[in-house]
Amino acid sequence: MKNSEYPKLSELTAARPLARPVYFKKVENFTSTNGKTCVAIHAYDGYTTVRVNVFDITAEVLQNRGVVEKKVYYCKFIKNDRGFVNIEGDPMPCNDPDIRVSDFGQRIPQDAEALYAKIVTAIESVRNTSYGEDTLADLSLKILNGIKEDFIRSSAAISMHHEQEGGLVLHSFNVSCAALLMLKLYKELDGELLVCGAALHDIGKIKEYNTDELGYATYSPLGQGLGHMIYGIELIDEYAKTGNYNKERVELLKHIIASHHGELEYGAVTKPCIPEAVLIHSLDDADAKLDMFKKIYKDMAPGENTEKTVFGLDTKAYKPSYLN
Repeated sequence: MKNSEYPKLSELTAARPLARPVYFKKVENFTSTNGKTCVAIHAYDGYTTVRVNVFDITAEVLQNRGVVEKKVYYCKFIKNDRGFVNIEGDPMPCNDPDIRVSDFGQRIPQDAEALYAKIVTAIESVRNTSYGEDTLADLSLKILNGIKEDFIRSSAAISMHHEQEGGLVLHSFNVSCAALLMLKLYKELDGELLVCGAALHDIGKIKEYNTDELGYATYSPLGQGLGHMIYGIELIDEYAKTGNYNKERVELLKHIIASHHGELEYGAVTKPCIPEAVLIHSLDDADAKLDMFKKIYKDMAPGENTEKTVFGLDTKAYKPSYLN
């Protein structure tokens, strides 16, 4: 059977168990409330990821039994009355010849190269030579050209939004396009600073994350410790060494990167202190959350609320009854 012919994990209910192949994205230890080491398995069917907690065991024991992450297993899933998902019996290696690991990949449907080219065009359209021949646009294009391969391939996040191969370039394209549209309303904004900030705000993610062959992101060895804002600022400093760029404008570009999460509690290095930084924060946040709704709606029936508060949205999601 093809992957699309199996029942989806989103169809699992307490009254209806189901069996199907799934890709184990993660198999990781966690400590339960009683202090014991347990295992969380993040199982993905190509549409939805569910977390299965396996108690009184460790990931190392499962590994010795041949259960590891980044492989496809055939599992029977059950859901209890409290909504928790469990696997009945042991996960079995999937022997269905029609199932391939690539069935569980996550890639953007758009052409990543084409999106990159449009970002370049957007930056070129706002080049401003009023502050010197070496412009922020020139610096931004130099950076993007230097990191192009990683930039068009990287995921934009882990789990939350645009976690897919090419997710970073898609997200950056969306924020850049929105920035150009806002310039038509707010002509007093610094167009070059705004669009360059939009294009580069997440460039540090090429160092923060490792994106595997299926488009899944994990933290690089120091990724979680430093974060993409620090990495992004370091990239600007590195490429700005050669060239006679206006120092204040380079600092403001770095400020946009440092502040684009808006609040310190959400990971920002500092809070936005110029209008362009405020706007980039808002556009970034909006695009991330809209992508989250897109993913959530795939597994929701019209007129339905999510059972729990959605992480990253900080609220339950509702799908209007008139949507398919």
